[in-house]
Amino acid sequence: MRVIRVFSVLSILAATSLIANAQTFSKVNAHIPYTVMVGSKQLPPGDYEILPAPGAAEGLYAIYSDDRATFVGLLSATPTYESQPARNTELVLHANGQGEYMLDQLRIQGGTEGYEFVTPKSGASHEREASSVEVKAEATR
Repeated sequence: MRVIRVFSVLSILAATSLIANAQTFSKVNAHIPYTVMVGSKQLPPGDYEILPAPGAAEGLYAIYSDDRATFVGLLSATPTYESQPARNTELVLHANGQGEYMLDQLRIQGGTEGYEFVTPKSGASHEREASSVEVKAEATR
């Protein structure tokens, strides 16, 4: 009987931990100084806000410009994990070879979980690392 209680408590703690870590931010504000491709859309330099898409499945994020007045598009992301917590909240952009950048990753300060945005033309990871630019951002939890 004691074993069942201990197992039940551990299961509840594990489930609570997963729920608490499932979404590590409520929004991210960033000034992107470059032209950025998000899917098939080209975004000019400017201020943007990324937040979990309301009422959508986990891993789907909305991007807005103009203080949430203009909906820009949806981003699909998969979680990534690092061994060390991120020092800053930042977006990682990767050059597409045509003078533009693609939004690739989001890292949240203090967290070991980040997000990799799914893009139709994902290159090999070693090619991405060679041409990345990090843009500081601000996250709200």
